[in-house]
Amino acid sequence: MYSKMMKTLNNSDSRYLTREEQEEVLAYTTSVPKRLQAASQVEQKEMEIVQAVVEQMKRRYTNFQNLHDRAWDKAIRDIQLVLRYNAQGMVMDDLDMAADKLLFWFRTIIASVGMTPQFARDTYTFMHDACKQKLPADAFALLQPHLKKTIEVMSDFPEPYKPAV
Repeated sequence: MYSKMMKTLNNSDSRYLTREEQEEVLAYTTSVPKRLQAASQVEQKEMEIVQAVVEQMKRRYTNFQNLHDRAWDKAIRDIQLVLRYNAQGMVMDDLDMAADKLLFWFRTIIASVGMTPQFARDTYTFMHDACKQKLPADAFALLQPHLKKTIEVMSDFPEPYKPAV
C-alpha cells in the first residue's frame, strides 16, 4: 500500500541508500509534479467522465434502474469514488493502493447484490475509455495502469446464482 518511494525508504532502514535506490527516489520525486497535474486534470473532468460511463451503462443495462429507487445516483457516487482512488494511486505511484483501500471491499458489495463480473468489467472499461477520451494523453498515460488494474480486480469474482442485471 506504500508508494514505490516509501517501499524503497523502508527497505533501506538503518543504512544509506544505494545508488539504485537514490535513482528510484529521484525518479519518483521528479514525476510528482506531472502526477499532481494529471490528478488535477482528472478532477476537472470527473463529471464528464462519470456521465460518459453512466450513459454507456444506461444503454447496456436498461434494468439497472429497477434495482433501487436511486440506482443511478448510487452508481454515480460509486464511479466517482473509484475514479478518485485511481487518481490517488497514480499520485502515489502505487498500483495496489486503490485495490487495498477500496476495490476488494467494493467488489464484495457488488457481488453480494447480484451484479455480474461482466457488469463490473463493462463499467470500468467504460471508465477507462471515457478517461482516454476526456483526458490529455499524458494524464491518461499515467492513469491507465490504475484503470486497467481496476478492471481486473473489480471483475474477478464468480457469477452470481441469480444475476441482478
